Amino acid sequence: MKKFFVFIFVLLSLAAYAQGVSSDLLKRANAGDPEAQNNLGVMYYNGEGVPQDYKRAAEWYLKAANQGEAEAQNNLGALYAGGDLGSPDIVTGCAWIYLSKDIRNSNVCDNRLNQAQMTRTLYLMEQIKKENSRIK
Repeated sequence: MKKFFVFIFVLLSLAAYAQGVSSDLLKRANAGDPEAQNNLGVMYYNGEGVPQDYKRAAEWYLKAANQGEAEAQNNLGALYAGGDLGSPDIVTGCAWIYLSKDIRNSNVCDNRLNQAQMTRTLYLMEQIKKENSRIK
């Protein structure tokens, strides 16, 4: 069974390397390094060395964001708010942006949310914090 997982890891590493992702970056991201996870998200978002894929970017951003990585939280929020994953979701986007404590984008959210959306955003932020003890 262990050989199977090693084989799968090697295949994934080779596939990622062939697409332009360094094996070191992928190894660190798969090991749970939030900075590496965010960097992979950026690569998928921008199509740098890999095919552009907003869904894959969101998956990597979420892994890092759930560990309290502020840049990933901001990036994830921008993905949701900007509609890169489908219809714009300003409530979810702003929840992640507020959690990131990014002043510039927080000000954008302050100006875009109505009172009902702000209430839902604050509630969602509390839910995210409850589910992820690393997020303050």
